[in-house]
Amino acid sequence: QVALYFNVSGVNNTQPAASAQIRLPARSGRSIDDVLLDLFQIEEATGSLDIVASAPLFARARIFNMDEVGGSFGQSVPAIPVSWALGEDVLSGLNPHASTSVVFGLVEDENFRTNLGIANVSGAPLEVLIRAFEGTSLPADPVTVGIPAYSHRQLNRILDVFGLSSEGHEIRLELTVLEGNAGRFLAYTSRVDNLTGDAVFSVAVHEAPLNSPSKSGKCGLCRIP
Repeated sequence: QVALYFNVSGVNNTQPAASAQIRLPARSGRSIDDVLLDLFQIEEATGSLDIVASAPLFARARIFNMDEVGGSFGQSVPAIPVSWALGEDVLSGLNPHASTSVVFGLVEDENFRTNLGIANVSGAPLEVLIRAFEGTSLPADPVTVGIPAYSHRQLNRILDVFGLSSEGHEIRLELTVLEGNAGRFLAYTSRVDNLTGDAVFSVAVHEAPLNSPSKSGKCGLCRIP
């Protein structure tokens, strides 16, 4: 049994905008051509999808556009286990970086742009601190992003948000939950070709606490932003 909940970006989704259920036979799969329209009868929206299953599963989405001549271009987006989310409640143990999420390979020039997405996977509002680094230096002031419960925000052209360019620079972003926040988050980047619109999706990475076992990729709740 699989329950799917659609959460609209930028608003409190303690009560999801829409929900649906499907049944999968043992060791089988299902493809849904247009998940918003076919499952939720929503023609146009931006948000994230929570997937809750009675047994371990894998899920992914393809987000794409149609070309004028009939082809398509886009990106494959894997479901991310919520157990990978970071927050103030992550015990760092011997690893002071355990609660920090990192994105790198950011490009902002005439050929490409990079968008940053953050999903709040908790029922509490969340504030995420984003710091830009070039090596050990901080070339710009930090940015704080507020995200309602079970919601999502995407910051397009993220280096522009910091007033930075990738030309001649290797910029990475480090994301942490602001002190006193109870929420947890997942993050990703989407690098888009300005000419074709083709995009590449990457999940933010982080170090596991040194005093905890490694996390499995299987989960009861996954999220597709």
